Amino acid sequence: MTSYDDTRLRLRIDLDPGELSTALDAVDWATARPAVADDAVNGLKFADVLPRPLAADTVARRLADVPSAQLVAREPLSRVHEVT
Repeated sequence: MTSYDDTRLRLRIDLDPGELSTALDAVDWATARPAVADDAVNGLKFADVLPRPLAADTVARRLADVPSAQLVAREPLSRVHEVT
């Protein structure tokens, strides 16, 4: 059984690592933001006075670590285990 952690990514069986590389190369890092849970937006003390999209973007900007994400995205990919 393969375990997945912060050093491995499990891909759909129909996705090739080359497709992942292509997708990572196409990321617009100027606008890339992490997904934000509704609870995180609701937890903002000023969430009630901001439009929902602005509140979500505020949380996403606080959570984003774009330089580190870019660094990881540029690392070489390798297939560790292939499901048959």
